[in-house]
Amino acid sequence: MMKMAFAIGWGKISGPCDYKVGLGELSEEEEELVLKCADEFANRAKTQEIRSEEAALEAAYQIVDFVCGIEGIELDSDQRDYISNYVMLHSWGFAFLQILLKDKKIEEIAVLGLGKPAYVYIRGAGWKQTDFGFFSENSYIDAINKMSRTLGRRITYQNPRLNAILPDGTRLHASIPPVSKFEITLRKFSANPITAPQLAMLKTASAESLAFLWLAMQSDSNMLIAGNTASGKTTTLNALFNFIPLNERVVVLEETPEINIPHPHMTRMIAVSELGISMQDLVADSLRMRPDRVIVGEVRTRQETEGFIESILSGQARGTYATYHAKSAKEAVLRMKSCGVLEIDIPAIDLIVVQRRIGRYEKGKGIVESRRIVQISQPGTDEPEKVDDIFIYDYKLDCLSMNPDKKAVSATRIWQKLRNTFDMGDEGLFAEIKKREKKITEMGKKGLEMEKVVKEVKDF
Repeated sequence: MMKMAFAIGWGKISGPCDYKVGLGELSEEEEELVLKCADEFANRAKTQEIRSEEAALEAAYQIVDFVCGIEGIELDSDQRDYISNYVMLHSWGFAFLQILLKDKKIEEIAVLGLGKPAYVYIRGAGWKQTDFGFFSENSYIDAINKMSRTLGRRITYQNPRLNAILPDGTRLHASIPPVSKFEITLRKFSANPITAPQLAMLKTASAESLAFLWLAMQSDSNMLIAGNTASGKTTTLNALFNFIPLNERVVVLEETPEINIPHPHMTRMIAVSELGISMQDLVADSLRMRPDRVIVGEVRTRQETEGFIESILSGQARGTYATYHAKSAKEAVLRMKSCGVLEIDIPAIDLIVVQRRIGRYEKGKGIVESRRIVQISQPGTDEPEKVDDIFIYDYKLDCLSMNPDKKAVSATRIWQKLRNTFDMGDEGLFAEIKKREKKITEMGKKGLEMEKVVKEVKDF
C-alpha cells in the first residue's frame, strides 16, 4: 500500500477498498494550503469558540478565502469546497473519522495502526476496508483528544489508554505504544434507540419473553443482563426501560456513559478512577438520593460487582439493573462468586437475562451474525449456579420460548413476586402475558418510536 497524503498526517490509501470515505485526494500543494489554513484556524479558535460542525465549516471557508487572497492562490469552486472541508476536518473535526461517524449504516469503526486502512462494520454486511488511514502519531493523537475533549480526558504516552463517550453516544476506546501500535475502536449507538417491540421484530427476543419482562420491570425485581461483547446488552437494557413509568426517579451509575433512556427524572453519576471515585462510592452516594430505579451500568471488576450487589441488598430502589460479561446464567453466577459475592446474596438477583452474538454460516455470505436473548433464568435459592430457566432458546428453531414446564415456572421466586405485585393467580398471569405479547407484536408492526411506545405502555 502507498501513502497518498503525508503532510496532514492522514489521508487516502491506495489498494483494495470495500468502502470509500468519499474525500478526494490532495496534491502536495493542496496539503500545504490546508496546513496554512489550519494554522490560521488555530489562531482564530483562541478567541472564537466554535461549537458545531456547521460553524467550523463556515469558518474554514472564510479562512481558505483569506489565506488564498494573501498567497495569491486561485481556486475553482470544487477546489474551494473540498479544501475547506479538509481544513474543517483537520482543524476542528476528527479527520476522516468525522465522515464515517455520520454514516448510519456503520456500527463500528476500527483503526489498526499507522499507514493502514481503517475498517468499518456495516450493519448486515460485516467488516469492510476503507480507503483512508492515519500516517503520523501527531494527527492520530490529535484526533483522539478532540473526540474526548468533552470529558476533559486526554491520551498521552504517560496515559496510553483512553475510554470515552462522544456527544452523539459513540463509545471510544483508543491506545498508543506501549499498549498497542496505535488503535482506535469506535462503537456507534443509534440516535433513535431500539424499542422493546423492535427487539421482537428483530427476533432478538420473542414477544412472549418481552411480555414477561414487561411484568418483571413493573415489579420490585432486580435484573442482570449478561452476554458476550457486542451482543447488545446495553441496547436491550435501554429498551426494557420502555416499560418503566416516566415519572419514576432513575439514578444511573456508570464508568462510561452508555445508558440512553427517555426518563426526564434521571440523574447520572460517573466513576472516575483517576480521581479515586469508585463505583462503590457512587452506590454509597445513591443511598441518599431516594431513587425508584438504579442502573449500575456495565459491571466488570470485583469492585463494580460488589457495588451492584450492595445496591440490591440495600433495598434502596424498586429495581437495580446492570450488564455483565458471561455466556450463560450459570457462568454469570460463578463469575460473581469468583468476584467475592457471597453465595447467600446472589439469589437477591431476580432475573439473569442472557443475550448472545450468534454466528451462522450461510453459503456465499460466510458467517452471518445475529443477536439473540438465549436464556431468562433465576439463580437457584440453595445453590445459585443451579439456575431455574423460565425462557429457553431453541437454536434449531431460532426461537425463545417459555419453559414448557409451567409448574416449574410458577414455582420460581420471581413468579411469586409477580403474583403479589399484580394480585393475580397463575392462570391470570399466564393470560396477562398473552395479552401483553399481543400488544408488543401490535406496536412492533406499527413501527412506533420510543416516545409512542412509552405512552402506549403507560395507557395499557
